[in-house]
Amino acid sequence: MLENRKQVEPLRDSFQIVIRNMPFRELPPNKEGWKYKSEINNQKGEMELIQEFSKNFHKHKGKIIDVSNILEKELEQIILKAKRQMKIPLKYDNFRNFTKNFTFFDKYQDFRTITKDKSFPIKKEYKQLRKDILRVISIRNKYTHGELVYDGSLKKFFIEYEEDGKTEAEVSDDILKKEVGFICNTSVPLREIAKEFDILISKEKN
Repeated sequence: MLENRKQVEPLRDSFQIVIRNMPFRELPPNKEGWKYKSEINNQKGEMELIQEFSKNFHKHKGKIIDVSNILEKELEQIILKAKRQMKIPLKYDNFRNFTKNFTFFDKYQDFRTITKDKSFPIKKEYKQLRKDILRVISIRNKYTHGELVYDGSLKKFFIEYEEDGKTEAEVSDDILKKEVGFICNTSVPLREIAKEFDILISKEKN
């Protein structure tokens, strides 16, 4: 499970589409009488389909990375506000700033510590939210590490990536939009927690 291992930072931010299992068409024998197969698919519109999806994929991939980066920043704000209100040990204590070595998963672990601690001043249940944040981390890693694949025999697109071993996930325009929406929805309760901390800090000042 992702929760039991350290997050790997993105190594790259680009995809090279791989086309596999494309139906081949038979060509007439050449002058020596040998037969061979062409890698040109006999369905004229298939390459246009691949090009169109690839274009939409990169657009939505950018959105997924953008909104997950925003969510990561919201976790940072909660960690900083919690440090003012709660006397608990956090991974943040070893860094004192959010360097590239302080990963998204490190921030999740601090958030988990904060929301599970008895001194957490906002008395709500955040078990599902913690699971959702882990899913966001998994989604972002998938799009920053993976390889986009088109399977011609299935007429489907997949992302191949490493998460507890080699993993493959189908991807489509609908899935891309849903994943963007899921990350945006996960940000909402994080903003609410940050506001609750602001109210507590404001009361302290008064």
